[in-house]
Amino acid sequence: MGQGDDPFGGGDDPFGAAGSDTAKEEGASEPLDEDAQAIEKLISEQVQKLANEERERRLEYMQIVMDDIIRLCRLGEPEQGRLELAAKGATKRSMERWHEQADRYFRNRVQDTDPATAQEILGNIGGVTFSGRASEGDSEVEELWKEALSAALTEAQLHTYETVVEERSRARIHSFAQMSLATIDDYLRLTPEQREQIGEIVHDSATNYLDQIQKYWGEYLQKGMLMSLANAADEETLAEILSEAQHARLKSATSSLDHFWKQRHKARKEEEEKRKKEAEAQDKAATPQAAAPEPAAVGEGPIAGDAEAEAVPVAGGGRVRIKAGGEGAVIIRPGAIFKGGDVIIEGKEIHIEGDIQVE
Repeated sequence: MGQGDDPFGGGDDPFGAAGSDTAKEEGASEPLDEDAQAIEKLISEQVQKLANEERERRLEYMQIVMDDIIRLCRLGEPEQGRLELAAKGATKRSMERWHEQADRYFRNRVQDTDPATAQEILGNIGGVTFSGRASEGDSEVEELWKEALSAALTEAQLHTYETVVEERSRARIHSFAQMSLATIDDYLRLTPEQREQIGEIVHDSATNYLDQIQKYWGEYLQKGMLMSLANAADEETLAEILSEAQHARLKSATSSLDHFWKQRHKARKEEEEKRKKEAEAQDKAATPQAAAPEPAAVGEGPIAGDAEAEAVPVAGGGRVRIKAGGEGAVIIRPGAIFKGGDVIIEGKEIHIEGDIQVE
């Protein structure tokens, strides 16, 4: 690859009119009639038009990000050029998801219509972001962009930039949590103690869910949306903090957003169960296993007397073994003491050397 070549370019633009070829290929075995072909063309043109607008919006956002990095890290032209190529590549990749969603969205809107109706419907559809204004930042979270940053910046420059980004994130979380708390306080008239407790809940909620909230709700937040951060806590916790009237008033104001928090509660519960099972498995693995049962023989005490060994033929075969009581199996040894209930002797022949005591 020569210097200045775009590593993310080449080939056809996947967001152009050819972007709707997937549906055409799927239906290639059955030629489309004239109306269907006309609708396909309308969809393709609409996707192309809005994709261009969406891509430009995302590139404008990435330009702000690049300017920020250039100022903070004092980058020269070569580094700036590499960042610009990376920004274009990350934006192109992030647009793939938008294109899939847009194509599916438009097809659903014009399903079972004629070309004239489809044209009217598509003409009345404005820009489509699917994730609110927050979607413009999708390029910044692409792995391609993160890898490019690591390659373009020195370790010190990357540390400087990441430190500033983390500070902004903490300030953003704090501001959002304070705005949420102020709204709840104004609506429910919290006591100082309640304010402190609810403040902890909404701050934790903003820390864990703020990115999801802004993608889900967009940038225009209503009072109920802000207050619903308290619903990150379970019902029992809120009932202990708030009075019955306050609790009912909060639930009424935020009920339209219950589904959002129910999904998060379910995911959190599943994650807790997973961690619990993993911890139990680790504890079990770390616990020493019980030793196998000892044979029924107990010790090898002194030989009592001087009785001669005697050969006793027994039906069966194999070495002589004595099973006493439990599951233990033993071989007769001189002076062995066997404890148990009934003693069973099995073998072709039994050789006894010395006195054998059976208890």
